[in-house]
Amino acid sequence: MLLRAQDILRSSTLASIPDRGTTLQPTSLVALAAALLLPACTNYDFAKARRPDGTWDHQRLVADLQASGEEKLTAGTWIPLLYMDLTIFKPSDPCYPRGYTLDHFSAVGPVFLAGSMQREVVTSDGTAVETGRDRWLGWGLVYRGKDEAVPTPHGERRYDSDRCLLLFGGDDDVVYVPAKQP
Repeated sequence: MLLRAQDILRSSTLASIPDRGTTLQPTSLVALAAALLLPACTNYDFAKARRPDGTWDHQRLVADLQASGEEKLTAGTWIPLLYMDLTIFKPSDPCYPRGYTLDHFSAVGPVFLAGSMQREVVTSDGTAVETGRDRWLGWGLVYRGKDEAVPTPHGERRYDSDRCLLLFGGDDDVVYVPAKQP
């Protein structure tokens, strides 16, 4: 009797599963949609705006942004919770001087375990207003570093801060590099 009940249960369970054939399943559809949407956040090839020495041609970025008619230029790859590499060039936020901001965000690992972010703020003609870089490892618990450079009439003010294991470091270093005299 027990054997007969198991056979009935097994046959009714298998009979209730539809034939999958060659149709896409919901998980396949989600994976396909994600693969198609990964490049959807890209509307610009930033390699065109690199000079031979590796620096950015800010004037070209400004011209390309204005010619595109877009709100911002973006390029990136995102694999949810594992990898992100995103570059954005847009008009600066109101808290910055009038001009443009170039941001590059790169992170890897589960929920962005390690990564970095660079920011360059420039005027409309490409003159640097400030640059900054932030780096982390272990969500900032193992290592956190931050650098900033701001040009002033008296020279460049450089700020540097590093911290390890939440306890070591953390001291802020500020140095002024004298301006070149004409």
